[in-house]
Amino acid sequence: LYYSLMHSQEVIQNIKFLSIEHNINLMHELRDESSLNSLLELARSEKDWNNLREYLQIFNEYSTYLTQKQKMITLRYLYEQLTHPEDEIRRRSAKLIGLLIATFDEDYRKEIPRNVSLKALTITSFNLLERYLKYFLQPDHKKLALHQSRIYSEIKLLLNSWKRMFERTQ
Repeated sequence: LYYSLMHSQEVIQNIKFLSIEHNINLMHELRDESSLNSLLELARSEKDWNNLREYLQIFNEYSTYLTQKQKMITLRYLYEQLTHPEDEIRRRSAKLIGLLIATFDEDYRKEIPRNVSLKALTITSFNLLERYLKYFLQPDHKKLALHQSRIYSEIKLLLNSWKRMFERTQ
């Protein structure tokens, strides 16, 4: 597109369309577990921590649209990032873990027919919170002491993020 040849409203309209196209393409990348895993592999191989921050921002922005399985996959990835040398990556990952746990439970909002019963949840947000608190407080003994310390030090961010999101969803 040639923005220099457009008038003000045309430029704004084209930027809106470009933004919508970008969002649709990104949602396509998050369509199922397989595509999410591909995106996570790209993020894992990222060497520049500034680019990694952008991946984390995507997970933050689009976490609402993830299924429970996708949230579990993303939680595992974020937990891996808690050992990252860059403090900002660890902090954002811990906050995102809290957000994903707080928003994990899916509420069924439509009226349920009388003869239909919903399956009981096998994993709830409280189960996940308990599991990840254990992961934070007692990191795997195979991890380096430095990595254990990095994981442990982010527990406050996890809890603050979880509490803030949990209060919003109640």
